[in-house]
Amino acid sequence: MWWRGLKLCGRVLLVCLQPLVWLGFLACSIFLLGVAQQRGWFPVSGISGGGHGGGTAVAGGWICPMMCTAAVQRAGRCPVCAMELVPATGSVQGAAVSGSVQIDAAARRVANIQTVPVGLATGGRVVRAVGRLDYDEGTRRTLSARVDGRIEKLFADYTGVVVQAGDCLAIVYSPLLYAAQVEFLLARGGGVAAESGAAGSVRGSLYESSRRRLLELGMTEQQVEQLEVDGEASSRLELVAPISGTVVEKLAVEGQYVKEGEAVFQLADLSAVWLILELFPEEAAGVRFGQRVQVEVQSLPGRGIEGRVVFVAPRVTPETRTVGVRVVLPNPESELRIGDYAR
Repeated sequence: MWWRGLKLCGRVLLVCLQPLVWLGFLACSIFLLGVAQQRGWFPVSGISGGGHGGGTAVAGGWICPMMCTAAVQRAGRCPVCAMELVPATGSVQGAAVSGSVQIDAAARRVANIQTVPVGLATGGRVVRAVGRLDYDEGTRRTLSARVDGRIEKLFADYTGVVVQAGDCLAIVYSPLLYAAQVEFLLARGGGVAAESGAAGSVRGSLYESSRRRLLELGMTEQQVEQLEVDGEASSRLELVAPISGTVVEKLAVEGQYVKEGEAVFQLADLSAVWLILELFPEEAAGVRFGQRVQVEVQSLPGRGIEGRVVFVAPRVTPETRTVGVRVVLPNPESELRIGDYAR
């Protein structure tokens, strides 16, 4: 009976060892398959599950899913992001060569990718600030009395009157001017052209000096020429506007005595005004000469005006720690008022 027990034990042992034998056989097969693939004993199919070592080449090459590098001829991992390389299709390979990325519609919807048409537009951040309108200092003029006298008549008798270049704004009575005109007429008379020699030279020099003196006393070239034509001296001097613009300050009244050099009028051309802004240094760092600025004036709500940057201060104001920026605004209809706020 002992042999029957031995036979039973052998059958039990065979049943227990059979799965282990099959597992060992399967492991050996997989190992031998891997060795065969690495040595290139048979070609690899279109998609490889390995890819950790130097895999075999495929027709389209291997490429990183994140497009970090160009396509390579063997599988492996991306040297940049360490992702496993995948076989490159025709569209992906063309995108890698051209530097563009092509994604089908389904992939865009899944990734929530939105696209917009390419076009030209201004970049950079938007700087918002509030400033005040001021005169264009380049167009301001001061009309002064060039000779001692009395304001006999004021034609521009209020601030804000609009004048044209050459308009008479005031008449000044001056005995000194009368004496200078008489001297000029005497030098002019006596026939300068008829005389010759030293006398003619002296008379010509006296004529030129007296003419120059009249110009220094405030007379214009046209007024001197008219004096030569009339041949009669006058103690009244017309103060004419040097530019077309607006009287922004009236500094004298009728009957007032004025000294030589004393200001009578302040004029300004208001066809363009300045917008004075104070920006923080980090904001002013991106502002350049000639940049266009969109402005909305407080007195004209909802109406945009386009200006241009004409000056950026080269220093930071110590008291406010700001940088002054000047913007010129067109004002052809004189709608912008000095002192108004704008942003």
